[in-house]
Amino acid sequence: MIEPTAGEAPLPSAPQSVSSAPPPSPAEPTEPAEPRDPAPPSVPQARIAHAFSVQLLCRALGMLASVVSVAMTARYLGPDRYGQLMVAVAFIGIWTSMTDLGISTVIVRRVTSGRGELERLVRVNSGLSLVYCLPLGIIAAITGLLIYRDASVRVMLVVLSGQLLMLTMRTRFEPVFLSTVRFSAVAISDLAGRLGTLAMVSWLVTAHADVIWFAVAQLIPPAVQLLIQGTAAAQHISLRPIFALREALDLLRESLPLMGVAVVGIVYWRADGVILSLMSTHAEVGVYGLAYLIAFNTEALSVFFLKSTLSTATELFARDVKAYVVFLRRSVELMYFIAVPVAVVGSMLAVPL
Repeated sequence: MIEPTAGEAPLPSAPQSVSSAPPPSPAEPTEPAEPRDPAPPSVPQARIAHAFSVQLLCRALGMLASVVSVAMTARYLGPDRYGQLMVAVAFIGIWTSMTDLGISTVIVRRVTSGRGELERLVRVNSGLSLVYCLPLGIIAAITGLLIYRDASVRVMLVVLSGQLLMLTMRTRFEPVFLSTVRFSAVAISDLAGRLGTLAMVSWLVTAHADVIWFAVAQLIPPAVQLLIQGTAAAQHISLRPIFALREALDLLRESLPLMGVAVVGIVYWRADGVILSLMSTHAEVGVYGLAYLIAFNTEALSVFFLKSTLSTATELFARDVKAYVVFLRRSVELMYFIAVPVAVVGSMLAVPL
């Protein structure tokens, strides 16, 4: 090796990489990183607004069709026979809380928080729905037959129990629309079902049909919704059922609190109608049924908003609680903005209606 002479720099033994920027001096303080704003939710607010507006528009048109069909049905059947129809509708309605079990919300919560795959969870739920939909309809029909003695009511109870089967199978599609916040198929199916009911009621009135056929007309909305929503959901994922006992039990266990809330809500809405059907005349049940239909259609506004924002709310809660609180506060303010006019106008129209 050649030793360097005085004043000469030593020769490097191998090439070395030299950084172009000098290292920071330890004496110089480093600036703290600025806090970043929370990332926006994956679902744009424009899509949420579109989903809500589409459902609201279709429900407004559907309500017009429902008002006409209800008016035609009530006038044609009269107080007694319309009351018989409402008895069957109210009793079967109290079983509708068992058609969902809160599993749709659990699936959306898992998907948005990254704890599950949408297609797998929906297929497991499809298998579970196939298992319990038939026993649910049979139990509801048998219970109604044991309680009521009117022959027409008993026949309509058996007919309307088929509604539970279709509703159970339809709810398995809901996580697809809730996760993607795409409700065009849901809104269109709701409008198409109501228009179908109006068409059949018009034909029944013209043909002077018996009251039992008006119960058959109540099966048109769930059948149309099952067809349209099933076709739309199948374009996103596979709906072929999977019978996985452990995964299904896991979903049921997580949905127990939601199931309890749903049961309480349905009982709150329906139990008084059932009690009235046992303690009063068919005419009084019919009058109550008309008031109930008006209230139920108004209550649907909050349901539309909940479905449109569920995916965003669950994602924000899993990722940023502060952003979730802000989103929830704005949602409540919007609901107040809608609820106050409804309450004022509703109280003014209560007496004329």
